[in-house]
Amino acid sequence: MPYKDREKRREYHRRYGTEHRENFRKYWHKFYWAHREQEAERKRQYWRSGEDAHARNAEYQLVRLYGIGLSEYNAMLASQGGVCKTCGARGTRRLCVDHDHKTGKVRGLLCRSCNFALGLLQDNPDRLRALLTYLGE
Repeated sequence: MPYKDREKRREYHRRYGTEHRENFRKYWHKFYWAHREQEAERKRQYWRSGEDAHARNAEYQLVRLYGIGLSEYNAMLASQGGVCKTCGARGTRRLCVDHDHKTGKVRGLLCRSCNFALGLLQDNPDRLRALLTYLGE
């Protein structure tokens, strides 16, 4: 190793990776095409391994995207009675985590339809009021 100091070593590796990015890309592209069948089979076996794989992935995504664990998600779901926070629909799929895009604060769990509608309105109450006025005409 060129550096014994941990921070200097990290900085060296960051710089090296940036400077040689194209070489790494070519290497991994070549490796992927040489081993794509083995990798595909490995992924199939992982996902066929049962509910545990799906639960691990769900927990990972909740923590990565929203900063909450599966236990917190389940607690929110129980507090909402297992239904969408806005329309009260009991979906057949997992409810979506609604969060403020500016602050990252989780607001509640919504069905896919309500979450999609809220996204299209860009969390803008004025747009929602204008849409309600339009529907009232």
